[in-house]
Amino acid sequence: MELKTTQKGLIHDVQMDFYGKQVATCSSDGKIQIFKIDGEKQNLVAELTDHEGPVWQISWSNPKFGIHLASCSNDGSVIIWKQINQNWVKEYQFSDFSSSVNSVDWSPFQFGLHLACGSSDGSIVILSLINGKWKANKHNSHQVGVNSVCWGPFIQDQTEKNQPKLQLVSGGGDSLVKIWQFDVAKGLKLLETLSGHTSWVRCVAWRKTTSTKLVIASCSQDQTVLIWSKEKTTKQNSKQPTRWIPKKLADFPDIVWHVSWSLTSNLISVSCGDSDISFWEENQDGEWIKTDFNQVVEQKN
Repeated sequence: MELKTTQKGLIHDVQMDFYGKQVATCSSDGKIQIFKIDGEKQNLVAELTDHEGPVWQISWSNPKFGIHLASCSNDGSVIIWKQINQNWVKEYQFSDFSSSVNSVDWSPFQFGLHLACGSSDGSIVILSLINGKWKANKHNSHQVGVNSVCWGPFIQDQTEKNQPKLQLVSGGGDSLVKIWQFDVAKGLKLLETLSGHTSWVRCVAWRKTTSTKLVIASCSQDQTVLIWSKEKTTKQNSKQPTRWIPKKLADFPDIVWHVSWSLTSNLISVSCGDSDISFWEENQDGEWIKTDFNQVVEQKN
């Protein structure tokens, strides 16, 4: 299906909601458009225009807490929109950034409603809905700016009285990937710094299916994608801390701008500066193989 927007700038992000019934787009013209999807039919139901600069990224929340859409912009602000009946309202705006906000991501719903925001000013801000009010927690994180943030999956940790940890990965202009732990009362705590790239990290993505390993993908201006993996901590290995091990996916012909995991498999998509999107899947030997997306879909079905 081709989505027909009326935006007058480059489309920077397109996101489908939890139920696959609504699609939001954001553009260089500062506008966000929301479409209702019914089979092959599409209907523009809202146009949100409160940003004063290009909108880089948008993110839908889990509907458990109502339907929220977060947006971040070059104007140095993050806006949380909420759908009430058929209308969209601006529920909250956070503008305490000194530069562009490049990335937003909602936490797993099991932890509550928390939005991570990464900015070119080097800060990560976590916006949390606590007792009906939004609370902001700001932390300086990368020296040359934050390009991407992504929450880790919900994991029942067996080593600390079954209390799950809320973890976040970020990628910055300092060529580093950082792992954080977040607590509403204590804020962000740096757990690990991963160095493997030689230029700006453009995107980080934490795989949501965990099996026995935690897996993160990162891509960079150095024209590489790294797959970081780490054994999950269990009662059996709690006295022998595991570490993140990188594996290079491949050398690409241009800057790699974006990586994204499928929801149900080891399939990852890679968007490269040469306008090519490639798909990679992990085989039984732990090797990553370039694959045809249509063949993968047929095999899953």
